[in-house]
Amino acid sequence: MQGLDRRRCGRVQPAKKLPAFVGDSASAQILNLGPTGAMVEHTTRLSPGYTCTFTLHLHAVDLRIRARVAWSQVYSTTPTLPGEQELRFRSGLSFLLPEAAEAHLRRCLATWTSPNPQSARDFS
Repeated sequence: MQGLDRRRCGRVQPAKKLPAFVGDSASAQILNLGPTGAMVEHTTRLSPGYTCTFTLHLHAVDLRIRARVAWSQVYSTTPTLPGEQELRFRSGLSFLLPEAAEAHLRRCLATWTSPNPQSARDFS
């Protein structure tokens, strides 16, 4: 039995790498994105409850979205120097958007799932 999805809105997975930033300098990769939140992978530890700025480039526009870290966990480790490892985290972000901004993001994301195969692949 699958777990209950508590999200208000569905999310889509980018067909290609979609970079973003969480906070001031933490680079991240978007794993899924919806009008009310995202799941990202990154190397900087984020604490649940932390409020940050989530920045991404979508449809030729740089978006800066206020977000709250809903959850964060270690996803994988990669050996670096002898005896050291780099941690990779996955975190869920909940966007803190005004209704108009959420509606705009919803319209942008609708093009990702449109019947036109090109628009579903083109995030830039």
